[in-house]
Amino acid sequence: MGLNIKLFVHGVPMGQKIWGAQGDDNRYLSSFYGPKWDVPEVMIVETMSFGNSSYCYYSFVKGQNVYDSQGRAGAYFALTLRINAFYSDIQNMYNILKAAYSKMCVGLCIDETNDKTKFLLADFQNVDSKFKEIESHILNYISEFSIDSDIVSLNGVASGGKGSVFNMNLHECSSAVAIDILKKNGKLTVSPCYLSLSASKKVAQYQEEMQRNAQKAQEEILLQKQASQQKINEVIKQSKEDYDSLKRQSDNELREQQEQSHQQLSRLKDENERKIESIRQQYAKVDIELTNLHHIIKEKDKEITSWANRCKKKEQEIEQCNRTVKTLVQQVNSFQGGGNRRDRFGNSWLKGKRAIIGIGSFFMLLLIVFITWFIVSKFIGQTNKIQNQKEQIGQLRITNDSIRKENERLNIINDSLIQHSIPKTDSVNKTKISIRNFEKKE
Repeated sequence: MGLNIKLFVHGVPMGQKIWGAQGDDNRYLSSFYGPKWDVPEVMIVETMSFGNSSYCYYSFVKGQNVYDSQGRAGAYFALTLRINAFYSDIQNMYNILKAAYSKMCVGLCIDETNDKTKFLLADFQNVDSKFKEIESHILNYISEFSIDSDIVSLNGVASGGKGSVFNMNLHECSSAVAIDILKKNGKLTVSPCYLSLSASKKVAQYQEEMQRNAQKAQEEILLQKQASQQKINEVIKQSKEDYDSLKRQSDNELREQQEQSHQQLSRLKDENERKIESIRQQYAKVDIELTNLHHIIKEKDKEITSWANRCKKKEQEIEQCNRTVKTLVQQVNSFQGGGNRRDRFGNSWLKGKRAIIGIGSFFMLLLIVFITWFIVSKFIGQTNKIQNQKEQIGQLRITNDSIRKENERLNIINDSLIQHSIPKTDSVNKTKISIRNFEKKE
C-alpha cells in the first residue's frame, strides 16, 4: 500500500494561520484554535474520514506559555502529519515531530526562552520554502527508518473521536495499545507529561488514602464539634442561670433603690411644700401689711399736704396779722406824733386811748403766738407719726428680704437633694442597660 504523507503547519502567529492545508484538512485544523491545553506539549492521534478517504492525523502541539508575534498570550504552534494509514510506532512518530520542531522550527519561526515560546513572524508564507524542506526531511526519514509492520490499514478503525479522549504517558503507549484505543475511540493523546499507569495507580492510592484520612478527620471533627457543642450548651445554660440570678438580684436592688428614692423624694417634696406654704403665708401677711402701710402712707401724705396747705394759710393769716399789728403800731405812733395838734382834746383822752390800744395789741399778739404754736405742734406730731410709720415699713421690708433669702436657701437645698437622688437613678439605669446588653448577646 502506497503511503500518502502530508505536512501541515498551523498556529496563532497573528490570528490563526495554516500552511499546506486545503478543504477538509483546513476545516479539521481550524478546531485547534481556542481550546486550553493541559500540558506544555502533546501529540494528538486522531482518525478522520472525508467521503471515501480515511486519514490518521498526528499533531505535535505546543500549547502552554505561547505568545503571538505581538507578545499576546493564548497562542499555540503545531506540526501535523496526515497519513492514509495508521503509523503504529507512536513513540517514534512523537520523536520525529518533536525533532522537526526543535531542530528546524525553533529559530526559523519560533523562539524559546525560559519556558516561553514566541512566534518570530506573523505569517507562515514567509518561510514557505523552509516548510517544504522540513516536509521532505520527515518523508525521507519515515521511508528509510520504518518497516512494513509499522504501517496498519485504517479499516475497522473508528473515526472522529466518537468516545472519551484517552490520555496516556508516551513511554507506555505501545503499538497494540494505541491501535486498540483508536479502533474503539478514534482519538488518542500522548505526552511524556502525562502520568504513567504506575504513577496513576500511586496517585489513585494516595487519593484513596487522602479520602480515608479526610473522612476520618471529618468524623473526628464531628465528634469534637459535638463535644464542643455540648460544652457550649452547658456554658450557655450556666450563663443563663447566672444571668437570671443576676437579673433577679438587679431587679430587686433596682426596686429597692426606686422605692427609697421615691420615698425620699416624697418626704422632701412634702417638707418643701410645707416650708413653701409657710413662706407663702408669711409673704401674704407681709404683703397685706405693706399694702395697709402704703395705704396709710398715702392717707398721711394727704393729711401732710392738707396740713401744709393749712399751715400756709395760717402763715398767710399770721402775716396779715403782722401787717395789721404793724399798721396799728404805725397808727399809735402817728397818734403819739400828732399830740401837739390835738391839745384841744386834752391829755386825759390820750391816756385812755393809749391804754386801750396797748391792751388790744397785747391780746392780738398772744392770740397769734397761740395759733402758731398749735399749728406747729400739730404738724410736728403728724411728721413724727409719719416717720415712725416709715420706719415700720423699713422693718417690714427687711423682714421680707430675710424671708425671700430663706426661700432661696430652701430652693437650693431642694435642688441639691434632687441632684443627690439622680446618681441613684443613673446607677439603676446603668444596671438596666447592662442587663439589656447581656440579653442581646444571648
